[in-house]
Amino acid sequence: MRFPRLLALLVVLIGVAPLASANPVFGHYEAIVYDKDMLQGVRVDGAGNILIMFQPDKADTQLTLRISEAKGSQYRDWFTGEKVLVAQENKGREPDTWTDRVKTSTHYIEYLAGGRIFLHLKKIKSGGEPSPEVIASGGQLPNFAGYSNPKAKKAAFFGYLLPLIREVNGEIMRDRNQLLAMQSQLRNAGLVDSLDERWLKQKAEEYGFNDIPEKANSAFVGLVLMRVDIVAPSLVMAQAANESGWGTSRFARQGNNLFGMRAFDGSGMVPQRRGAGQTYTVAAYASPLASIESYMKHINTHESYLKLRQIRADQRSEGQVVSGYSLANGLGKYSERGRAYITGLQAKISRNNLGQYDE
Repeated sequence: MRFPRLLALLVVLIGVAPLASANPVFGHYEAIVYDKDMLQGVRVDGAGNILIMFQPDKADTQLTLRISEAKGSQYRDWFTGEKVLVAQENKGREPDTWTDRVKTSTHYIEYLAGGRIFLHLKKIKSGGEPSPEVIASGGQLPNFAGYSNPKAKKAAFFGYLLPLIREVNGEIMRDRNQLLAMQSQLRNAGLVDSLDERWLKQKAEEYGFNDIPEKANSAFVGLVLMRVDIVAPSLVMAQAANESGWGTSRFARQGNNLFGMRAFDGSGMVPQRRGAGQTYTVAAYASPLASIESYMKHINTHESYLKLRQIRADQRSEGQVVSGYSLANGLGKYSERGRAYITGLQAKISRNNLGQYDE
């Protein structure tokens, strides 16, 4: 009599397991070609940027990119008619790092090395089940509601977030260091090569600039540097705790949304207390890591947080550590509570000694 129950369990297990022949899915892209000898993983963040991680022995691979609206026809090379690298960081990558950030509205993307396609992505209408590579990059949020001891819950929450925050900040710092090197070269030599020009334009567009000069100049790079900078871990952890109820809110559990970020494109989750006539939703993310990426990009680009970015720039110019306690003073528009919201974040940073994690 126990056999039917065992059979039912097997059916359930088989039903949820991915088929071996199925193509992996990353966000809104299906990989119709995926060379595991070349790649450790692919990730699509909350802003739609595509990132790849090479196998350690392939970290220095020189690649080109081709994009098209139709498979196998009318492919055009990335940026211009020439085959060029996606970014300077393709030269001498560190092993086990996400790199080669790409964002495009086209439907087919080919990654090539040595004339051979090692990754071919096809845009699909809606994201399927995340592939293991997606789950590994940020994972699913642990069940923090299962902690009965508040101190243990806090320790687990901060311990889970800190490596993810440092990973995102590390990516930002790689871009920032390249911008600083470019700014130094412009000040000393007055120009940079065409590849740097293209990379700067791509980065400026990614960070929300509309008026981008044809020729790179030191002053414009300085403006980009105001946005391309880290968000102090203490502030990220305090806001995540505040906005997600220590990772236990419905939006955190069901959509990996740790910061109350909204969506206005019809995707995401509908708040139960949304006002009459309002159409916004609460954004949903493939992973907590994607939520952190989206939040940092929002802080670094939205006009409401210009004061925060100015505080950070002042700290940089004075050689100080980027302090989350100080940056919180620039978040008056994040909540309708205004100054009270800031005071609450600063209290959370002080009470939990989070400033020790700022670098």
